[in-house]
Amino acid sequence: MGRCKHLLPLGDRPVISRFLEALQKGGAEEIVLVLSPRGAEIREAIRDLPVTVVWNLDPEADMASSLRIGLKSLPADCEGILTGPGDLPLLTSGTVSLLIERFRGDLGRIIQPVFRGKKGHPLLFPRAVLEELHDLPTLREVIGRDPGRVVRIPVEDTGVVSDIDTPEDYERAKKMWRWRSGL
Repeated sequence: MGRCKHLLPLGDRPVISRFLEALQKGGAEEIVLVLSPRGAEIREAIRDLPVTVVWNLDPEADMASSLRIGLKSLPADCEGILTGPGDLPLLTSGTVSLLIERFRGDLGRIIQPVFRGKKGHPLLFPRAVLEELHDLPTLREVIGRDPGRVVRIPVEDTGVVSDIDTPEDYERAKKMWRWRSGL
């Protein structure tokens, strides 16, 4: 994309801010953002948000290693962990609330949103399940270890599947943002 996708503007704030605000407004009690060594600009862009930033200093790190680092910074009494990429600026706080509500009613299960048959993010994991990353190399393997513990929740939120990986994705996100905002 030529630029850090998390810092692309969407309305008056960067993409990462939109994602973090949806988590906060949706009821996430503590937000931990794991950044790579190149994440100083992202940290600066979110400095006013109530977010704990931790660093994954391995520039070649994968999502699983970032999750392992993030887990270490969470309080011991944290039961559930929402995890997802920071480039989901259209995610709604209502979807986050729904995932949290469903998790509380079904402890021990992985909760995943699904939009029109397509699996999305963020996923909500019981802490004990996510701790399996200490024994398994990838999040995919944690999920696949026991597919019966995954509960897929249908949502009417395109934001769960609208990440920004290409310039075309970004243009679609801007159009959707303007439409939602009535602009």
